[in-house]
Amino acid sequence: MNLSLSNTFSHPASMRAVFCRHPRLFFVGIGGIGMQGLAMLLFRRGFAVGGSDRAASPAIDRLRAMGIPVTIGHRAESIRGYDVLIYTLAADRETPELAAARRAALPCFSRADLLGYLMAEYPIRIGVAGMHGKSSTTAMLAAVLREGGLAPTVASGAAIDPSGAVVQEGGRQVLLCEACEYRDSFLCLHPSIAVVLNCEWEHTDYFKSLAQVKASFHTYIKRARTVVLPADCCQSSLPPTAGMRVLRFGLSPVADARAVNITYRAGCASFDYLFCGIHCGRVTLAVPGEHNVQNALAALAVAEACRVPFAASARALAACQGADRRLSLRGGWRGMAVYEDYAHHPTEIRASLAALRRILAGQAREEGKERPRLLCAFQPHTYSRTAAFFDAFCESLSMADRVCLLDIYAAREQNESGVSAAALAAAIPGAHYAANMDEARAYLAKIGHPGDLLVVMGAGDISRLLEGMPLATSCKTEGDVVQ
Repeated sequence: MNLSLSNTFSHPASMRAVFCRHPRLFFVGIGGIGMQGLAMLLFRRGFAVGGSDRAASPAIDRLRAMGIPVTIGHRAESIRGYDVLIYTLAADRETPELAAARRAALPCFSRADLLGYLMAEYPIRIGVAGMHGKSSTTAMLAAVLREGGLAPTVASGAAIDPSGAVVQEGGRQVLLCEACEYRDSFLCLHPSIAVVLNCEWEHTDYFKSLAQVKASFHTYIKRARTVVLPADCCQSSLPPTAGMRVLRFGLSPVADARAVNITYRAGCASFDYLFCGIHCGRVTLAVPGEHNVQNALAALAVAEACRVPFAASARALAACQGADRRLSLRGGWRGMAVYEDYAHHPTEIRASLAALRRILAGQAREEGKERPRLLCAFQPHTYSRTAAFFDAFCESLSMADRVCLLDIYAAREQNESGVSAAALAAAIPGAHYAANMDEARAYLAKIGHPGDLLVVMGAGDISRLLEGMPLATSCKTEGDVVQ
Protein backbone atom coordinates (compact mmCIF):
# COMPACT_ATOMS: atom_id res chain seq x y z
CA MET A 1 0.00 0.00 0.00
CA ASN A 2 1.33 3.45 -0.95
CA LEU A 3 1.32 5.62 2.14
CA SER A 4 3.05 8.59 0.48
CA LEU A 5 1.53 12.00 0.97
CA SER A 6 0.88 14.53 -1.77
CA ASN A 7 0.25 18.25 -1.89
CA THR A 8 -3.38 19.36 -2.06
CA PHE A 9 -2.52 22.15 -4.57
CA SER A 10 -5.11 24.31 -2.83
CA HIS A 11 -5.55 27.73 -4.40
CA PRO A 12 -4.49 30.66 -2.20
CA ALA A 13 -7.99 32.14 -2.42
CA SER A 14 -9.56 29.03 -0.92
CA MET A 15 -6.91 28.87 1.80
CA ARG A 16 -7.52 32.52 2.65
CA ALA A 17 -11.01 31.61 3.83
CA VAL A 18 -9.40 29.27 6.38
CA PHE A 19 -6.49 31.43 7.49
CA CYS A 20 -8.43 34.70 7.77
CA ARG A 21 -9.96 33.26 10.96
CA HIS A 22 -6.47 33.08 12.48
CA PRO A 23 -6.62 29.34 13.21
CA ARG A 24 -4.35 27.44 15.58
CA LEU A 25 -1.79 25.56 13.46
CA PHE A 26 -0.26 22.15 14.14
CA PHE A 27 2.85 21.14 12.16
CA VAL A 28 3.56 17.42 11.69
CA GLY A 29 7.31 17.06 11.21
CA ILE A 30 7.92 20.55 12.58
CA GLY A 31 11.66 19.94 12.94
CA GLY A 32 12.17 19.50 9.19
CA ILE A 33 14.24 22.14 7.48
CA GLY A 34 11.32 23.59 5.52
CA MET A 35 8.68 23.12 8.22
CA GLN A 36 10.52 24.82 11.07
CA GLY A 37 10.99 28.04 9.12
CA LEU A 38 7.32 28.38 8.19
CA ALA A 39 6.26 27.54 11.76
CA MET A 40 8.52 30.30 13.07
CA LEU A 41 7.25 32.76 10.46
CA LEU A 42 3.59 32.13 11.32
CA PHE A 43 4.34 32.26 15.06
CA ARG A 44 5.98 35.66 14.65
CA ARG A 45 2.90 36.84 12.78
CA GLY A 46 0.72 36.07 15.78
CA PHE A 47 -0.61 32.59 15.00
CA ALA A 48 -0.83 29.95 17.74
CA VAL A 49 1.60 27.29 16.54
CA GLY A 50 2.55 23.83 17.81
CA GLY A 51 3.84 20.62 16.35
CA SER A 52 5.41 17.21 16.66
CA ASP A 53 8.41 15.32 15.35
CA ARG A 54 9.81 11.84 15.71
CA ALA A 55 13.01 12.88 17.50
CA ALA A 56 14.60 15.76 19.37
CA SER A 57 17.02 18.01 17.47
CA PRO A 58 18.63 21.45 17.65
CA ALA A 59 15.76 22.72 15.50
CA ILE A 60 13.26 21.53 18.13
CA ASP A 61 15.31 23.31 20.79
CA ARG A 62 15.12 26.56 18.79
CA LEU A 63 11.37 26.23 18.33
CA ARG A 64 10.78 25.60 22.01
CA ALA A 65 13.02 28.52 22.95
CA MET A 66 10.68 30.76 20.93
CA GLY A 67 7.69 29.46 22.88
CA ILE A 68 6.40 26.95 20.31
CA PRO A 69 5.30 23.69 22.01
CA VAL A 70 6.67 20.56 20.35
CA THR A 71 5.80 16.94 21.15
CA ILE A 72 8.43 14.26 20.54
CA GLY A 73 6.76 11.20 19.01
CA HIS A 74 3.55 11.01 17.02
CA ARG A 75 0.26 10.70 18.91
CA ALA A 76 -3.31 11.41 17.88
CA GLU A 77 -4.07 13.43 21.01
CA SER A 78 -1.34 15.95 20.17
CA ILE A 79 -3.65 17.81 17.78
CA ARG A 80 -6.30 18.58 20.42
CA GLY A 81 -7.04 22.29 20.49
CA TYR A 82 -5.73 22.95 16.97
CA ASP A 83 -7.78 23.98 13.94
CA VAL A 84 -5.51 23.31 10.94
CA LEU A 85 -2.85 20.67 10.30
CA ILE A 86 0.26 21.33 8.19
CA TYR A 87 2.23 18.25 7.13
CA THR A 88 5.56 17.40 5.57
CA LEU A 89 5.68 15.03 2.61
CA ALA A 90 8.26 13.04 4.57
CA ALA A 91 5.41 11.76 6.77
CA ASP A 92 2.97 9.06 5.66
CA ARG A 93 -0.81 8.98 5.56
CA GLU A 94 -1.12 6.86 8.68
CA THR A 95 0.84 9.20 10.96
CA PRO A 96 -1.44 9.37 14.04
CA GLU A 97 -1.91 13.15 13.93
CA LEU A 98 -2.89 13.05 10.25
CA ALA A 99 -5.33 10.19 10.78
CA ALA A 100 -6.89 12.03 13.74
CA ALA A 101 -7.17 15.25 11.71
CA ARG A 102 -9.02 13.40 8.94
CA ARG A 103 -11.44 11.90 11.46
CA ALA A 104 -12.05 15.35 12.92
CA ALA A 105 -12.46 16.88 9.42
CA LEU A 106 -9.73 19.44 10.09
CA PRO A 107 -8.31 21.26 7.07
CA CYS A 108 -4.94 19.69 6.14
CA PHE A 109 -2.35 21.37 3.94
CA SER A 110 1.19 20.47 2.93
CA ARG A 111 4.20 22.67 3.58
CA ALA A 112 4.20 23.67 -0.10
CA ASP A 113 0.49 24.52 0.03
CA LEU A 114 1.18 26.86 2.96
CA LEU A 115 4.18 28.43 1.23
CA GLY A 116 2.08 29.05 -1.88
CA TYR A 117 -0.59 30.74 0.21
CA LEU A 118 1.93 32.99 1.95
CA MET A 119 3.66 33.77 -1.34
CA ALA A 120 0.43 35.09 -2.88
CA GLU A 121 0.51 38.06 -0.47
CA TYR A 122 3.59 39.56 -2.16
CA PRO A 123 3.70 41.63 -5.37
CA ILE A 124 7.16 40.28 -6.29
CA ARG A 125 7.35 36.49 -5.90
CA ILE A 126 10.64 34.79 -6.76
CA GLY A 127 10.86 31.00 -6.89
CA VAL A 128 14.26 29.30 -7.30
CA ALA A 129 13.86 25.85 -8.87
CA GLY A 130 16.27 23.23 -10.17
CA MET A 131 17.48 19.80 -9.20
CA HIS A 132 20.71 21.25 -7.79
CA GLY A 133 21.85 24.56 -6.30
CA LYS A 134 18.57 25.96 -4.96
CA SER A 135 19.79 26.72 -1.43
CA SER A 136 23.09 28.22 -2.55
CA THR A 137 21.40 30.44 -5.12
CA THR A 138 18.67 31.46 -2.69
CA ALA A 139 21.34 32.53 -0.18
CA MET A 140 23.14 34.56 -2.85
CA LEU A 141 19.95 36.16 -4.12
CA ALA A 142 18.76 37.00 -0.60
CA ALA A 143 22.04 38.84 -0.01
CA VAL A 144 21.80 40.64 -3.36
CA LEU A 145 18.21 41.79 -2.80
CA ARG A 146 18.95 42.97 0.75
CA GLU A 147 21.99 44.93 -0.44
CA GLY A 148 19.80 46.40 -3.17
CA GLY A 149 17.34 47.71 -0.57
CA LEU A 150 14.44 45.36 -1.39
CA ALA A 151 14.20 43.71 2.08
CA PRO A 152 12.96 40.30 0.91
CA THR A 153 11.19 37.75 3.06
CA VAL A 154 13.15 34.55 2.45
CA ALA A 155 12.18 30.87 2.79
CA SER A 156 15.18 28.62 2.17
CA GLY A 157 15.79 24.89 2.33
CA ALA A 158 19.01 25.37 4.32
CA ALA A 159 20.38 27.72 6.94
CA ILE A 160 21.45 30.92 5.21
CA ASP A 161 22.91 32.93 8.09
CA PRO A 162 25.11 32.20 11.12
CA SER A 163 22.10 31.95 13.44
CA GLY A 164 20.86 28.88 11.57
CA ALA A 165 17.74 30.65 10.26
CA VAL A 166 16.02 29.14 7.22
CA VAL A 167 13.39 31.88 7.05
CA GLN A 168 14.07 35.60 7.23
CA GLU A 169 11.23 38.08 7.66
CA GLY A 170 11.54 41.18 5.51
CA GLY A 171 9.10 43.64 4.04
CA ARG A 172 5.83 42.79 2.32
CA GLN A 173 6.95 43.52 -1.25
CA VAL A 174 9.27 40.60 -2.11
CA LEU A 175 9.14 36.93 -1.17
CA LEU A 176 12.05 34.76 -2.25
CA CYS A 177 11.79 31.00 -1.80
CA GLU A 178 13.16 27.69 -2.93
CA ALA A 179 10.73 26.05 -5.32
CA CYS A 180 11.05 22.36 -4.50
CA GLU A 181 10.22 19.99 -7.35
CA TYR A 182 9.63 16.86 -5.23
CA ARG A 183 6.12 15.54 -5.89
CA ASP A 184 5.54 18.69 -7.94
CA SER A 185 5.56 20.86 -4.81
CA PHE A 186 6.62 23.89 -6.86
CA LEU A 187 3.29 23.74 -8.68
CA CYS A 188 1.73 25.01 -5.43
CA LEU A 189 3.57 28.29 -6.04
CA HIS A 190 2.71 31.20 -8.31
CA PRO A 191 5.98 33.08 -8.89
CA SER A 192 6.18 36.32 -10.80
CA ILE A 193 9.88 35.54 -11.43
CA ALA A 194 10.63 31.84 -11.97
CA VAL A 195 14.23 30.66 -11.85
CA VAL A 196 15.34 27.27 -13.18
CA LEU A 197 18.97 26.43 -12.43
CA ASN A 198 19.08 23.05 -14.18
CA CYS A 199 16.77 20.25 -15.27
CA GLU A 200 17.67 16.55 -15.12
CA TRP A 201 16.25 13.30 -13.79
CA GLU A 202 16.03 13.14 -10.00
CA HIS A 203 13.63 11.94 -7.27
CA THR A 204 13.28 8.62 -9.03
CA ASP A 205 10.63 7.46 -6.55
CA TYR A 206 8.30 10.08 -8.08
CA PHE A 207 9.61 11.16 -11.48
CA LYS A 208 9.73 8.10 -13.75
CA SER A 209 11.48 9.78 -16.67
CA LEU A 210 13.27 12.95 -17.73
CA ALA A 211 10.26 13.75 -19.90
CA GLN A 212 8.07 13.88 -16.79
CA VAL A 213 10.60 16.17 -15.09
CA LYS A 214 10.65 18.56 -18.06
CA ALA A 215 6.86 18.64 -18.23
CA SER A 216 6.64 19.63 -14.57
CA PHE A 217 9.30 22.32 -14.92
CA HIS A 218 7.57 23.70 -18.00
CA THR A 219 4.28 23.95 -16.08
CA TYR A 220 6.16 25.75 -13.31
CA ILE A 221 7.69 28.45 -15.56
CA LYS A 222 4.42 29.06 -17.44
CA ARG A 223 3.04 30.69 -14.27
CA ALA A 224 5.61 33.52 -14.31
CA ARG A 225 5.96 36.81 -16.13
CA THR A 226 9.77 36.61 -16.09
CA VAL A 227 11.83 33.42 -16.26
CA VAL A 228 15.54 32.94 -15.64
CA LEU A 229 16.92 29.89 -17.44
CA PRO A 230 20.31 28.32 -18.20
CA ALA A 231 21.42 29.39 -21.66
CA ASP A 232 22.03 25.80 -22.71
CA CYS A 233 18.43 24.68 -22.13
CA CYS A 234 16.44 27.83 -22.77
CA GLN A 235 15.09 26.92 -26.19
CA SER A 236 15.07 23.12 -26.06
CA SER A 237 14.22 21.60 -22.69
CA LEU A 238 12.10 24.47 -21.34
CA PRO A 239 10.65 26.54 -24.18
CA PRO A 240 9.18 29.84 -22.94
CA THR A 241 5.64 30.90 -23.79
CA ALA A 242 4.42 34.01 -25.59
CA GLY A 243 4.62 37.24 -23.62
CA MET A 244 7.17 35.88 -21.17
CA ARG A 245 10.40 37.79 -20.52
CA VAL A 246 13.33 35.36 -20.67
CA LEU A 247 16.75 36.03 -19.16
CA ARG A 248 19.44 33.46 -19.89
CA PHE A 249 22.54 32.89 -17.74
CA GLY A 250 25.74 30.92 -18.22
CA LEU A 251 29.18 30.92 -19.82
CA SER A 252 27.81 30.69 -23.36
CA PRO A 253 28.05 33.70 -25.71
CA VAL A 254 24.26 33.57 -26.10
CA ALA A 255 23.70 34.14 -22.37
CA ASP A 256 22.25 37.47 -21.22
CA ALA A 257 24.00 37.18 -17.82
CA ARG A 258 27.49 35.90 -18.65
CA ALA A 259 30.83 35.33 -16.92
CA VAL A 260 34.16 35.71 -18.74
CA ASN A 261 37.81 35.85 -17.67
CA ILE A 262 37.27 33.50 -14.72
CA THR A 263 40.09 33.08 -12.19
CA TYR A 264 40.20 31.19 -8.90
CA ARG A 265 41.76 31.82 -5.50
CA ALA A 266 41.39 29.17 -2.77
CA GLY A 267 38.79 27.57 -5.03
CA CYS A 268 36.60 30.70 -5.18
CA ALA A 269 35.97 32.37 -8.54
CA SER A 270 36.33 35.91 -9.75
CA PHE A 271 34.95 36.89 -13.15
CA ASP A 272 34.00 39.78 -15.39
CA TYR A 273 30.24 40.10 -15.56
CA LEU A 274 28.53 40.93 -18.85
CA PHE A 275 24.84 41.66 -19.21
CA CYS A 276 23.51 41.67 -22.75
CA GLY A 277 27.10 42.04 -23.95
CA ILE A 278 27.85 45.10 -21.79
CA HIS A 279 30.71 44.80 -19.29
CA CYS A 280 29.35 45.68 -15.85
CA GLY A 281 32.36 44.97 -13.62
CA ARG A 282 34.23 42.31 -11.70
CA VAL A 283 32.55 39.81 -9.34
CA THR A 284 34.42 37.88 -6.64
CA LEU A 285 32.71 35.01 -4.83
CA ALA A 286 33.28 33.84 -1.26
CA VAL A 287 32.12 30.28 -1.97
CA PRO A 288 34.12 27.71 -3.98
CA GLY A 289 33.39 25.91 -7.22
CA GLU A 290 32.54 26.50 -10.84
CA HIS A 291 28.95 25.50 -10.09
CA ASN A 292 28.71 28.57 -7.85
CA VAL A 293 29.65 30.75 -10.82
CA GLN A 294 26.47 29.47 -12.47
CA ASN A 295 24.47 30.06 -9.29
CA ALA A 296 25.81 33.61 -9.03
CA LEU A 297 24.92 34.33 -12.65
CA ALA A 298 21.34 33.21 -12.00
CA ALA A 299 21.21 35.55 -9.00
CA LEU A 300 22.62 38.40 -11.09
CA ALA A 301 19.99 37.81 -13.78
CA VAL A 302 17.22 38.10 -11.16
CA ALA A 303 18.91 41.22 -9.82
CA GLU A 304 18.66 42.72 -13.31
CA ALA A 305 14.94 41.90 -13.41
CA CYS A 306 14.50 43.57 -10.01
CA ARG A 307 16.60 46.62 -11.01
CA VAL A 308 19.24 46.05 -8.35
CA PRO A 309 22.37 48.07 -9.24
CA PHE A 310 25.36 45.94 -10.22
CA ALA A 311 27.58 47.49 -7.55
CA ALA A 312 25.16 46.34 -4.84
CA SER A 313 25.02 42.84 -6.33
CA ALA A 314 28.81 42.59 -6.48
CA ARG A 315 29.20 43.72 -2.85
CA ALA A 316 26.62 41.18 -1.71
CA LEU A 317 28.17 38.27 -3.59
CA ALA A 318 31.65 39.09 -2.30
CA ALA A 319 30.38 38.77 1.28
CA CYS A 320 27.89 35.91 0.90
CA GLN A 321 29.02 32.69 2.59
CA GLY A 322 26.31 30.62 0.93
CA ALA A 323 24.05 28.05 2.56
CA ASP A 324 24.91 25.69 5.37
CA ARG A 325 26.27 22.24 4.46
CA ARG A 326 27.21 23.42 0.98
CA LEU A 327 31.01 22.97 0.91
CA SER A 328 31.13 24.41 4.43
CA LEU A 329 34.61 24.39 5.98
CA ARG A 330 34.14 22.97 9.48
CA GLY A 331 37.73 23.11 10.70
CA GLY A 332 40.75 20.85 11.01
CA TRP A 333 41.03 17.26 12.25
CA ARG A 334 44.32 15.39 12.52
CA GLY A 335 45.90 17.98 10.24
CA MET A 336 43.21 17.63 7.56
CA ALA A 337 40.84 20.36 6.42
CA VAL A 338 37.30 19.07 6.98
CA TYR A 339 34.38 20.19 4.80
CA GLU A 340 30.72 19.28 5.01
CA ASP A 341 28.55 19.07 1.91
CA TYR A 342 24.93 18.20 1.14
CA ALA A 343 25.59 16.61 -2.27
CA HIS A 344 23.56 13.43 -2.75
CA HIS A 345 23.12 13.16 -6.54
CA PRO A 346 25.98 12.19 -8.90
CA THR A 347 25.89 15.58 -10.61
CA GLU A 348 26.20 17.35 -7.26
CA ILE A 349 29.00 15.03 -6.13
CA ARG A 350 30.97 15.74 -9.31
CA ALA A 351 30.57 19.50 -8.85
CA SER A 352 31.56 19.46 -5.17
CA LEU A 353 34.52 17.14 -5.61
CA ALA A 354 35.73 19.20 -8.58
CA ALA A 355 35.60 22.32 -6.39
CA LEU A 356 37.56 20.59 -3.64
CA ARG A 357 40.07 19.29 -6.18
CA ARG A 358 40.62 22.89 -7.27
CA ILE A 359 41.23 23.91 -3.64
CA LEU A 360 43.77 21.10 -3.24
CA ALA A 361 45.50 22.06 -6.48
CA GLY A 362 45.88 25.62 -5.22
CA GLN A 363 47.46 24.71 -1.90
CA ALA A 364 51.16 25.42 -1.50
CA ARG A 365 53.17 22.18 -1.39
CA GLU A 366 56.44 21.80 0.48
CA GLU A 367 59.29 20.06 -1.30
CA GLY A 368 59.44 16.35 -0.55
CA LYS A 369 56.01 16.16 1.09
CA GLU A 370 53.47 13.61 -0.07
CA ARG A 371 50.78 14.98 -2.42
CA PRO A 372 47.67 15.89 -0.41
CA ARG A 373 44.67 13.69 -1.14
CA LEU A 374 40.93 14.17 -1.29
CA LEU A 375 39.08 11.86 1.11
CA CYS A 376 35.29 11.51 0.97
CA ALA A 377 32.92 10.03 3.55
CA PHE A 378 29.60 9.58 1.78
CA GLN A 379 26.17 8.48 2.95
CA PRO A 380 23.85 7.62 0.03
CA HIS A 381 20.37 9.09 0.33
CA THR A 382 17.38 6.81 -0.41
CA TYR A 383 17.39 3.35 -1.94
CA SER A 384 15.59 4.41 -5.13
CA ARG A 385 18.17 7.09 -5.96
CA THR A 386 21.11 4.79 -5.19
CA ALA A 387 19.70 2.01 -7.38
CA ALA A 388 18.75 4.30 -10.28
CA PHE A 389 22.13 6.06 -10.40
CA PHE A 390 24.38 3.24 -9.15
CA ASP A 391 26.92 3.46 -12.00
CA ALA A 392 26.89 7.26 -11.94
CA PHE A 393 27.59 7.22 -8.19
CA CYS A 394 30.58 4.95 -8.81
CA GLU A 395 31.92 7.31 -11.47
CA SER A 396 31.42 10.53 -9.51
CA LEU A 397 32.73 9.23 -6.18
CA SER A 398 35.84 7.94 -7.95
CA MET A 399 36.93 11.58 -8.26
CA ALA A 400 38.06 11.28 -4.63
CA ASP A 401 41.31 9.51 -3.78
CA ARG A 402 39.72 7.45 -1.02
CA VAL A 403 36.01 6.91 -0.32
CA CYS A 404 34.31 5.67 2.84
CA LEU A 405 30.69 4.57 2.33
CA LEU A 406 28.13 4.50 5.15
CA ASP A 407 24.77 2.76 5.05
CA ILE A 408 22.06 4.24 2.85
CA TYR A 409 19.86 6.82 4.60
CA ALA A 410 16.41 5.40 3.94
CA ALA A 411 14.37 8.56 4.62
CA ARG A 412 10.82 7.68 3.58
CA GLU A 413 11.63 4.43 1.72
CA GLN A 414 11.79 0.66 2.03
CA ASN A 415 14.60 -1.21 0.26
CA GLU A 416 12.73 -2.82 -2.63
CA SER A 417 15.76 -3.15 -4.93
CA GLY A 418 18.24 -4.79 -2.55
CA VAL A 419 20.84 -2.08 -3.21
CA SER A 420 23.36 -1.42 -0.45
CA ALA A 421 26.24 0.85 0.48
CA ALA A 422 28.45 -2.23 0.76
CA ALA A 423 27.71 -3.09 -2.88
CA LEU A 424 28.48 0.48 -3.90
CA ALA A 425 31.80 0.37 -2.03
CA ALA A 426 32.70 -2.91 -3.73
CA ALA A 427 32.16 -1.30 -7.13
CA ILE A 428 34.47 1.68 -6.45
CA PRO A 429 38.20 0.89 -6.56
CA GLY A 430 39.77 1.36 -3.14
CA ALA A 431 36.51 2.29 -1.41
CA HIS A 432 35.71 1.13 2.11
CA TYR A 433 32.32 0.28 3.63
CA ALA A 434 31.82 1.31 7.28
CA ALA A 435 28.94 -0.25 9.20
CA ASN A 436 28.56 2.71 11.58
CA MET A 437 29.86 6.19 12.41
CA ASP A 438 32.50 4.95 14.86
CA GLU A 439 33.96 2.58 12.29
CA ALA A 440 33.99 5.34 9.67
CA ARG A 441 35.85 7.73 12.00
CA ALA A 442 38.39 5.03 12.87
CA TYR A 443 38.99 4.28 9.18
CA LEU A 444 39.40 7.96 8.26
CA ALA A 445 41.78 8.51 11.18
CA LYS A 446 43.87 5.57 9.98
CA ILE A 447 44.17 6.59 6.33
CA GLY A 448 44.21 10.39 6.68
CA HIS A 449 47.47 12.33 6.50
CA PRO A 450 48.17 15.93 7.53
CA GLY A 451 47.51 18.16 4.53
CA ASP A 452 44.75 15.93 3.13
CA LEU A 453 41.26 17.29 2.62
CA LEU A 454 38.25 15.40 4.00
CA VAL A 455 34.66 16.02 2.91
CA VAL A 456 31.72 14.59 4.85
CA MET A 457 28.98 14.34 2.25
CA GLY A 458 25.29 13.43 2.05
CA ALA A 459 21.75 14.64 2.75
CA GLY A 460 20.91 12.35 5.67
CA ASP A 461 22.31 12.33 9.20
CA ILE A 462 25.98 12.01 8.22
CA SER A 463 26.61 15.23 10.15
CA ARG A 464 26.80 12.94 13.19
CA LEU A 465 30.15 11.76 11.86
CA LEU A 466 31.58 15.17 12.79
CA GLU A 467 30.39 14.88 16.39
CA GLY A 468 33.26 12.55 17.30
CA MET A 469 35.89 14.69 15.59
CA PRO A 470 37.40 17.44 17.77
CA LEU A 471 37.68 20.11 15.08
CA ALA A 472 40.31 22.85 15.24
CA THR A 473 38.98 26.22 14.10
CA SER A 474 42.24 27.58 12.69
CA CYS A 475 42.23 25.41 9.54
CA LYS A 476 42.68 27.41 6.34
CA THR A 477 43.25 26.71 2.63
CA GLU A 478 45.08 29.00 0.26
CA GLY A 479 46.29 29.20 -3.32
CA ASP A 480 45.64 30.52 -6.79
CA VAL A 481 44.48 28.71 -9.89
CA VAL A 482 43.54 30.26 -13.21
CA GLN A 483 40.96 28.54 -15.40
